[in-house]
Amino acid sequence: MQKELRRRLDTITILGTGICFFGIWGFVKTIMHAIITRSDFREVISGDESFASTLIAFLIVGVILIVVLAPHIYVGLSARGEGRRGKTHTVYLFMTGIMAALYITSIIISIKDLPTAEETEDVITSIILDFTVTVSLIQIIINSIKIRQLRKQLSEQEVQ
Repeated sequence: MQKELRRRLDTITILGTGICFFGIWGFVKTIMHAIITRSDFREVISGDESFASTLIAFLIVGVILIVVLAPHIYVGLSARGEGRRGKTHTVYLFMTGIMAALYITSIIISIKDLPTAEETEDVITSIILDFTVTVSLIQIIINSIKIRQLRKQLSEQEVQ
């Protein structure tokens, strides 16, 4: 049982690191998309900005940080904390479940939009990445539950 516990602790640590990197990737991808498609960002970069366009650009970056990056970093660091230090928080598992549900919804929407998409390769790539993140999030939940069960069984064996 000790060996399985160590294996699951290592797995959840690796998965947590992956979720952090997926969050960073999502942040960078969203910022790059905003730079390419939003005139506000192009004005700020080219130096032709007004105060309003600069403010809008920074507000967009702030919202993206909160919506995209923060949940991934929270879940990733919490999973790493559970794997390394044994700290367990039920809140992060709830957040992980919500994120997995959102990714599943994103996959379903992307698949429905696939026949009408102009950039099919981008949509397929997005589906594959979303699927990978979803599997990682589900694996965090499964491993966390199993770790808690194994710890309980080990503590019961020590008492006997």
